[in-house]
Amino acid sequence: MSEDFRLYEAQRIRYLLLLELSHQPSGSWTLSMLTKAMRARGYQKLPDFLLNQLQWLESECLAVRLVPANDETVVKLRGAGRHHVDGTLLLHGVDRPDDEA
Repeated sequence: MSEDFRLYEAQRIRYLLLLELSHQPSGSWTLSMLTKAMRARGYQKLPDFLLNQLQWLESECLAVRLVPANDETVVKLRGAGRHHVDGTLLLHGVDRPDDEA
């Protein structure tokens, strides 16, 4: 797999994670539910890969907040993440919103 494709895939997955969170009334979801949602979209990535992308979104963009809870991680959408999904803010390293997601 080329480095360009890996970068594209990571940027796309980061956007889709934000999109899934934005569809939740509370703006939050567990890592296991996000993993199931991404598998339903055809991405068969391991939870560790998704957690790494979420950690990137937290540290680099302040788009999510990760909250450890017992044996699970709760992911909360923050303002920057919601604005990116809405198209009112563009985050570097995250795919742009489109109508196909």
